[in-house]
Amino acid sequence: MLTFDLKGRFQYINPATEQIMGYTSDELIGKPFLSHIVPERQAYTIARFSKVMEGKAVQYETAMYTKSKDIVELHVTIIPIMVNGTVAGIHCIGKDITEKKHFEEKLNEMAFHDYLTKLPNQHYFHQYLQKLIDSSKRENAAFALFFLDLDRFKSVNDAFGHDFGDLLLVETANRLAMHLPVSARVFRYGGDELIIILEGAGEEEAGQAVQQVLMYSKSRLC
Repeated sequence: MLTFDLKGRFQYINPATEQIMGYTSDELIGKPFLSHIVPERQAYTIARFSKVMEGKAVQYETAMYTKSKDIVELHVTIIPIMVNGTVAGIHCIGKDITEKKHFEEKLNEMAFHDYLTKLPNQHYFHQYLQKLIDSSKRENAAFALFFLDLDRFKSVNDAFGHDFGDLLLVETANRLAMHLPVSARVFRYGGDELIIILEGAGEEEAGQAVQQVLMYSKSRLC
């Protein structure tokens, strides 16, 4: 729990907050809190505090730096301190949700990426393609899509085992990405099927990418 004055300076810090931030109260009292918020969250944080200055309680999520420069994710409730109908200060109650955020990121990674190759998966592809189609219609922009069906992987699995086949698939995906433009997105659609998308690619760039893939397909992996 924290208390701020109307200029956003620390006025009170409880022991739990000291433990999370790594600072003592003496190190923070009278100093502005905003510098402890990660830069990309500062504008949003200021906007939330503006609402509190209107006498409204607000809940939101933000992230701050600890004394050791680690980042802590927080769910925050800020409440105006009212004196004679006027905002005189701000109470802040924060909950550390860092582990929850990391868990959500892990679940998202599992939902949208192939566990083996770490490439975006079929589910990710369909969402990405729909957004790309919508933006291409709005902006009249072109894109290229290639569907690759990798041959003879079943023969490799049968001859050397699925572990070796998995390693070969990972190496193929990695090397394929290296031979494509930086703007290319490679997806594992399923099994031994890969999809490549080139945003903003005209016929010439798409043709060059096809040639790169064909040249790569004729090269040896080792």
